[in-house]
Amino acid sequence: MKKTLIITLLLTFTLSKVNGQGKLLSEEHLQQAKEYKSLDAALKEPGKVYKLNLGKNMLTELPADIGKLKKLQRLDLHDNQLTVLPAEISKLKNLQVLNLEKNKLTVLPAKIGKLKNLQEFNLRINQLTTLPAKFSKLQNLRQLNLRNNQFTGLAVEICKLKNLQVLYLRDNQLSVIPNKIEKLKSLQLLGLNSNQLTILPVEIGKLDNLQTLYLDNNQLTALPDEIGELQNLQILGLGINRFTRLPAEIGSLQKLQILELHNNKLTVLPAGFGNLKNLQQLTIHDNQLTELPPGFGNLKNLQRLDLKKNQLTFLPAEFGGLQNLQELRLEYNQLTALPAEIGKLEVLRRLELHNNKLTTLPAEIGNLQNLQILNLHDNQLNTLPDQMRNLLKLDYLDLRNNPGKKSGLEKVKKLLPNVFITF
Repeated sequence: MKKTLIITLLLTFTLSKVNGQGKLLSEEHLQQAKEYKSLDAALKEPGKVYKLNLGKNMLTELPADIGKLKKLQRLDLHDNQLTVLPAEISKLKNLQVLNLEKNKLTVLPAKIGKLKNLQEFNLRINQLTTLPAKFSKLQNLRQLNLRNNQFTGLAVEICKLKNLQVLYLRDNQLSVIPNKIEKLKSLQLLGLNSNQLTILPVEIGKLDNLQTLYLDNNQLTALPDEIGELQNLQILGLGINRFTRLPAEIGSLQKLQILELHNNKLTVLPAGFGNLKNLQQLTIHDNQLTELPPGFGNLKNLQRLDLKKNQLTFLPAEFGGLQNLQELRLEYNQLTALPAEIGKLEVLRRLELHNNKLTTLPAEIGNLQNLQILNLHDNQLNTLPDQMRNLLKLDYLDLRNNPGKKSGLEKVKKLLPNVFITF
């Protein structure tokens, strides 16, 4: 009993020493701390409160008493009706995480910058148009979510957050990005999709640590050549814009794994495109491509390729170099034939070729022994090669709206007796 009492006293002393002087709990210990769900309950023992969750309470105001919770490190106020925050929130010196998602905030208190230990700040789905000048004092901020607000420009205060790693600005009304964005040297993820951007500053290339850049659903017509300087970039979203061309420098993005180019006006891809040798997913549907660039077959790590709804009339022989491809979408093009090299795509599982002008298939199609789905409807096929019998893993074959239904096509039933086939 005496030993237990001594241990308890030592533990209490240690915690008091660590937290009573403004020290922070680690993420692991904060996760384990008790979560209070009532402000009244929290105020009865303020010295024990590290986490407070008041989300989904229909709160229209936050009482000034919140400032009494000196040890509070995580405050969740999501899904309420808050329009303002009390100035007393600035007294929460130990606050690390503040979640204000889905409220009706139009401004933040001027003293918000006093939350010097804040690391995660979620303001998604509010009505903010500006940030207070002292916002730049949040120098420990790592993650900032400003999605679905009403910003028309990137606040210069954000550009002073030298430790910021994640910045979400999706679904605002941004029309311009300031040159000072180059100061965000620690930034790893930048979400600018669904805004009104027409141009990017060349300084975007100075974000040396950037790994993910979302620019989808804007009004961009060109990228600066400096985009090629983002040597750590792994994900680049450029879909739903107005690009007619891409800079050759995009081929310098050696770590790029996912590239989204869908719903643009691209007629060609740059010659160095095949240098993206770590690319795993390429989405380029709904463009105006008539051919693929030399070197395209060098994308040997590509696993998913979506080229539907372009104007391709042929595939180059080097297409067979895409030997890790698992899903290939080529529907709604102008293809009349496939190269024999298509048979080298031996791990392919899904092949969409419908709504083209195919009159024959190469015998090598039978080499696709991992193919599970083959869609050929709305072509000009009269017959299929006997080698189709080798597609032992095929589950589904769609042959609707081809002219050879009564003759050569129906023999496929004998070639593939266990496959679900639609004519």
